[in-house]
Amino acid sequence: MPGDVWQDPPHYFDNIVYPAYVDAHKHLFTNQDVEKGELAPDWYRRTLGSNAVPNGENDKVAEIFTPAEGSEGMQEMVAKGLERIYEIAVKRASQ
Repeated sequence: MPGDVWQDPPHYFDNIVYPAYVDAHKHLFTNQDVEKGELAPDWYRRTLGSNAVPNGENDKVAEIFTPAEGSEGMQEMVAKGLERIYEIAVKRASQ
């Protein structure tokens, strides 16, 4: 029915979504601890590959966006991320 909102099945986030997030991102954190670990010092290299250079051109592509609380914070983070993607795409298209 139009206007209905998706509702996750019971335990969907805890059993499916969050474990998948942990598995996909643990390599970016010290001790692979996504909850309490710091970002690994070479997180940019772990994200961009072994040829990434600290403070080099590729390093400027990798940024961390952390949302504020609530849907407004998430919307702001998504908008900021999309703006950055657009900037990089325009820059690369003009090269």
